[in-house]
Amino acid sequence: MSRKTKVKMSLVRVDGNAKAVMEEFRKCAKEQGWVNNDIESVLVEARKGNYDHLLNTIIENTEEEYEEECDIEDWCCYCNPLDECTCNEKLKSKA
Repeated sequence: MSRKTKVKMSLVRVDGNAKAVMEEFRKCAKEQGWVNNDIESVLVEARKGNYDHLLNTIIENTEEEYEEECDIEDWCCYCNPLDECTCNEKLKSKA
């Protein structure tokens, strides 16, 4: 797949450490048909600087993927079971 196509992914539920961010990018890119050389090129560039550089590199190569509706009842699509949800009070009120 062309690197001009951005990887659709969300960092909302990803642990903020560098390894987790890069692994999520790798997983999503593979699922969306990116070839290993293109994935590794982005990750090599991401590792060239500090944490901010890593995040900016990942963000430049991704397109935010939003989850409009949840298929799993009693779950907030962004974080936790509804009884523990901290991000979406509207969904929490359905519980």
